[in-house]
Amino acid sequence: MSSAIKLGNITIHRVVEQQAPIFDALEFFPTLSKELLEENRSWLEPTFLDPATGKLVLCIQSYIVQTPQHTIMIDTCVGNHKPRPQRPMWNMLNSDRYEKGLAATGIAAIVLEGLPPATGTGWAWAITAGAASALGLSMMYRALRIGKVGIVAPIASTEGAFAALLSVAVLDESLTVQITMALAVVVVGVLVVTVRGSVADVHLRPTLFALAAAGLFGVGLVASSQAGSELGAFWTILVARILGIVLIALPLLASRRLRPPGKALPLVTYSALAESGGFATFIAGAQHGVAVSAVLASQFAAVAVFGSYVAFGERLGRQQLVGAAVIAAGVAAVAALRA
Repeated sequence: MSSAIKLGNITIHRVVEQQAPIFDALEFFPTLSKELLEENRSWLEPTFLDPATGKLVLCIQSYIVQTPQHTIMIDTCVGNHKPRPQRPMWNMLNSDRYEKGLAATGIAAIVLEGLPPATGTGWAWAITAGAASALGLSMMYRALRIGKVGIVAPIASTEGAFAALLSVAVLDESLTVQITMALAVVVVGVLVVTVRGSVADVHLRPTLFALAAAGLFGVGLVASSQAGSELGAFWTILVARILGIVLIALPLLASRRLRPPGKALPLVTYSALAESGGFATFIAGAQHGVAVSAVLASQFAAVAVFGSYVAFGERLGRQQLVGAAVIAAGVAAVAALRA
């Protein structure tokens, strides 16, 4: 037996394991008198008190709570195959009633197999996010192969701006003029920090590849936010990684161009873990606003510049310091406006 209660976007399933007359009323409630029981027998029977045996009808049940992000089981049942010699009706219980009730909710696979409660749309967003990220990396590598890092990286870092525009156009997310201006300040600051090169270093093909990478990364950010709201960060990232293997690693392996990392393995491992952690925190933040989270996440390019100063002693010029000040001002404005 299963029944459901809807509370907004939350569904609560009641899954019954047993519902039967089990305990004698006077034994279960030692202070209950026969007289008081008789006074209330008319409304207790037959739902709460079995007329034939005089025993209390008890319900052994669990609850499954479904939210857009989670499936939570509140398990207060007896369970099968457990020794309970003091309760013969529960001793080494072997019943399929609970499984049938669970199946009636339509989410048996979720609980038994660990899959999240998501619609086809959620999985479609996850696949889109993974494909966009993989294709974006392909465009990025093409741009870096024929262009200057100091030009390509700043263009690719505009992914947050692309994601913000997409969130407004596709998701109907609303942004005030003040927040839009503050986000624009952050984007400008990132560009100022990361741009290293002259006008002579700007060429059409690498620029177009870098713009394509930024656009695809922006699509990936928006899709990740939507997939994460249904699947959660783990499944969203896992799908992206599987597609990355299929679209990038396997073709490289097939063409014998995939080389083992060798001594760089610790750095590769750290990079993978850091990227996954970054995506997870972005997905969490995006549940409160995709545009703001995407633009703030695009600061990774500026963080990398300052990280290289700390880790490798690379020199920071006046341009980078000015850009950092611009970013700080933009982030502070966003924080104040969102507060």
